[in-house]
Amino acid sequence: MSKTTSTKVKSLKVSQEKPAAVVEKPKEKTIEKAKPIDNDFQVVLEGQAKKLSPKTEGHIRFQLIKDKSKTLHLKMVSNSNGGNFSKNPIPFKLIESVLSKQDKSKSFKSTILKEAFVGKGSKSANNTSFLAAVLRSKEIALIVPSDKSQFLSNLSPEFKVQSKKLLAL
Repeated sequence: MSKTTSTKVKSLKVSQEKPAAVVEKPKEKTIEKAKPIDNDFQVVLEGQAKKLSPKTEGHIRFQLIKDKSKTLHLKMVSNSNGGNFSKNPIPFKLIESVLSKQDKSKSFKSTILKEAFVGKGSKSANNTSFLAAVLRSKEIALIVPSDKSQFLSNLSPEFKVQSKKLLAL
């Protein structure tokens, strides 16, 4: 019995030590990486967008930001409810380019926005629908809901004018 007890104690010690080391290291790395990103951008517009699904009353907070070279980016900042998403800044010109390829007379799914996401967090299933919600917001207003379905969108009739206004911020 004493052998079994000592074996259990040893295995408990090992399992207690490893998780403590694993938890501490990612926190340090995350803090180091976050600081330079925040200092490299200037916020030019903030807003919130209602999510596409009628099953939730949640919102996505977002920012239009400019980097040191004055290039405009869109960044989704927070989600009032559950759901992961990419917080990486998306070059506004890339979003504009993806939308410009759409036929003005046809509705499209939010998945067309997939190519706007690169890097860490770019594979989240929520990215495209959250971005579509932001692009429908009154502050951005590049797309509008389709008459066919709440999950489909059309280019705003003012797409080109609104895009130029936003780029001029």
